[in-house]
Amino acid sequence: MLGEDLAIVGNEDISAHETFAKILNTFNILVIGYTISHLIPISLTKRDKSILEKEDFDAWFDMRGFIDDKDDLFQKLYKWIAPKDTPEDIEEGEFQELLKTKEGILHLEQFRTTKGNPIGGHEKLVDNPFEEWKKSEREKYEKYYENSITGNNQSGRKLKPGAKPDEIFPIDVWREEKRANGYEPLIPSSRPPGYARKKREGLPKSAKQILPIGIFIATILGVVAWWGVDLIVIATATGGFTIGLGLALQETMQNYFAYIMIRKDKIVIEGDRVQLDTGYNGNIHKITPRVTYIRDALHESIAVIPTRQLVNAQIINYSKENKLVPAVVKVGVSYLNNPRQVASILVKVGKRGMKEI
Repeated sequence: MLGEDLAIVGNEDISAHETFAKILNTFNILVIGYTISHLIPISLTKRDKSILEKEDFDAWFDMRGFIDDKDDLFQKLYKWIAPKDTPEDIEEGEFQELLKTKEGILHLEQFRTTKGNPIGGHEKLVDNPFEEWKKSEREKYEKYYENSITGNNQSGRKLKPGAKPDEIFPIDVWREEKRANGYEPLIPSSRPPGYARKKREGLPKSAKQILPIGIFIATILGVVAWWGVDLIVIATATGGFTIGLGLALQETMQNYFAYIMIRKDKIVIEGDRVQLDTGYNGNIHKITPRVTYIRDALHESIAVIPTRQLVNAQIINYSKENKLVPAVVKVGVSYLNNPRQVASILVKVGKRGMKEI
């Protein structure tokens, strides 16, 4: 009897020890899962920033430099090589004359054919132009930041870093704003405080923001299964609720996933000129997870459509890979005016507008 009692007590001690070890392992697993769930999005965000930075560099190369570059940065990093044959859109004599002057060579370097293609080629003057370009962009941001905190801006007010709402753009937002505005230089205090935060209100969470929650929930489910809890019971209890919620939010989810698809594949972006299947023609003013605003500048009206319609319906995008967008402008004149004179004036105005644009 005494031996049996000792054996029972010994088994209870071992069981309690294993339970305590299992609890400690549970905490360790949860901590590791929580850490991994936050490290993966950080790595993905860093990769996305590198991709966007490379896209900015490609845009800089296509534009032969940004307007806020210092000391002809592009010409310092690349040398233009003239084509051996005369381009089709330039006469032979004019082409040879342009090659004789520095201004002419610069004109040819910026020249585009009727198909929008550049002429000639470029060879590198430095080992790594990408690193030199990144250094130049960092210097631009440092100047922007210094002008913000010293009051050297259009408001004359010293902006405070870390203020709520934000008065100074962080470097990532600064790059994003430049990208959205055609890489125009940003002027400190040109936007009201909190502009960047308000602009992002209503945007759905990206996959990188949802990923930590998903990884941590998967970790918890794994721990629950490890403790012997039947996951089928949990799935059955939540399945009906999930189905009912999905049916109730069907249209909302369609708009949400359409928004994600539009942002990911860049089907359309703000500023694109589109025509809906209803015949409405205008520029995309704002895209949200629920609705999209399309502004008709000629008639000063705004169409509000579900975002999913940009994916499901047939639309015409006039701005996709096109820099020049046609526009119909109605002009009214008196019947007493000479039609030829009116046409001549309109042609002159059109040519002047083309040069200015």
